[in-house]
Amino acid sequence: MNPFLTSEEIKAQHQALQSRVLEIGNRTYKERIKLLTQLEKVILKRRDDIKTALHEDFRKPPFETDLSEIYVTLSELRHAKKHLREWTAEQRVGNPIALLGMRSFVRSESKGLVLIIAPWNYPIALTLGPLISAIAAGNAIILKPSEIAPKSASIIAEIVNEAFPNNEAIAVCGDASTAQDLLSLQWNHIFFTGSPEIGKIVLQSSVEHLTPVTLELGGKSPAIVDETANVDHSADRIIWGKCLNAGQTCIAPDYVLVHESKKDELLRKMEERLKRFYQQEALPADHASIVSEKHYQRQCELLDDAVSKGGKVLVGGNKNDQQRFLSTTIVCNTDKEMRLMKEEIFGPLLPVLSYSTWEECMNIVNEFERPLSLYHFSTSKKNIRRAILDTRAGSTCINQTLVQFNHPDLPFGGINWSGMGKAHGRWGFELFSNQRSFVQQRHRLNALRLVGPPYKGWKQKLANLLIRYM
Repeated sequence: MNPFLTSEEIKAQHQALQSRVLEIGNRTYKERIKLLTQLEKVILKRRDDIKTALHEDFRKPPFETDLSEIYVTLSELRHAKKHLREWTAEQRVGNPIALLGMRSFVRSESKGLVLIIAPWNYPIALTLGPLISAIAAGNAIILKPSEIAPKSASIIAEIVNEAFPNNEAIAVCGDASTAQDLLSLQWNHIFFTGSPEIGKIVLQSSVEHLTPVTLELGGKSPAIVDETANVDHSADRIIWGKCLNAGQTCIAPDYVLVHESKKDELLRKMEERLKRFYQQEALPADHASIVSEKHYQRQCELLDDAVSKGGKVLVGGNKNDQQRFLSTTIVCNTDKEMRLMKEEIFGPLLPVLSYSTWEECMNIVNEFERPLSLYHFSTSKKNIRRAILDTRAGSTCINQTLVQFNHPDLPFGGINWSGMGKAHGRWGFELFSNQRSFVQQRHRLNALRLVGPPYKGWKQKLANLLIRYM
C-alpha cells in the first residue's frame, strides 16, 4: 500500500479500520501473539535495511541502531509475547458483604482505533514500541512516522505493510498537513512522542472528541554529581548518555550540576572520555549527525550564543556543515541567561554548572519544568534519598543514564511539561486497554433484595449497621 495518502484516502482507511475494531479487539491472546511474531520476523529480516535507512537520514552508527533501535524494539516485543496471556487474563476480585452472592472481575479490553504519531530521533523504537503495546492490547492502529527522517519513515511503512497484510495496522507518511488530517478524525486513543509545543496542538485536537491522549515529551534532564560521587564512573556514564544519537535523545543528560569540589576532576575525566571515544577524528564514524539543516543550525546558534555570553568550550565544537555534524561539546562558564540553559538542547551540547550547597543545586533543578528524567551520581545513601524527596521527574537513574527506558517492568513517561501517561511492558498494554469492570449476579442469595422500598423499621437499623461496621 502506498503510505502517502490524500485526505480522502486517510478518511477511507480510518472508516475501514473503525468498522473492524470489535473484530480485531476480540482476538485471543494467541492470535495477538501471532501478529507480534509476524512483526518480529519482518524486523529481523529488514535489520540491514533499517541500519542503512538511519545512516542515510543522520549518519546513525549501525551499532547504535542495533543497540538503541532494533534490540530495544525486539526486547519490548518479546516481553509482550511472554506475558500477554497473563495480561489478558480475567482478574477476579472479592466482594464486600453487601454484594454477597455476586461474581466480580476486571477484563482488559481494547480501546478501539488508536493513532500513533512518532518522532524522528529514534524512529524505529519510538514508532514500533507503542505499536507493539497497541497490538498486544487488541487495537486497530494508524501510525504516522516522522517526515524529518524520510528514509526511516519509508522503511517503517514497508515493515508495517509486510507484517500486517490484513491491515490491523497501517502506516501513513506525510508532513504536518497529513498529521493535521489525522488529528481531525475521531480516535479512541492518541499516542504522541515529540516536543511540548506540538504536544499542545495534539492535546487541543483531542478536546472535540474527548479522546484520551498520551504525550511523551522531554525537558531539561539534569545530571547531578555530588561531593561523594565516583567521578570516573560519573564521567563515563554522562558522556555515553550524551553522545548516543548525538544527544538527540529525549532522556539525554541536558546539563550537568557538579559539586564545586569535584568540578575540575569531572571536567578532566569527561574530556578524556570524549577523546577516547572518538580519537579526535574530524568526522567520526561512531558519532551521529544532526537530523536536518534546521536542527543543525539551531545547535550551532545555541553554541554561538553561549560563547558570546562568556561560555567556554572545554572540548568539542568541531563542525562539518555538509554532513550536519557537530561534535559532542562540553561548555563551561554557563549561566542562566544563555539559551543553553533556557531551552531543551536535544543535541550534542553539554553545559556544566557547579554548586556549593545542596539547596543551591535543588533551586537550579526545580526552577525548570519537571524533567522526563533525572540522573544522580552519588555514593551517599543520605544524598540519594534527599535527591528523590526534593525533586519530581518522570524517571530517575542513580549512577547510570538512559537504561531506565529499556526496563520492561518499569513505567516510562513524563510528568506535566515532560509528558502524561506511562508506557512500556504491562504499563503500555494497560495504556491501550480499557479496564472494564463486571459484576454478575449468580446465586439466588441477593443481599440487595433486602433494601428495596418500603424503607421502614428494621431496614434503617440495617443501614446503620452497614455504615458503622461495614
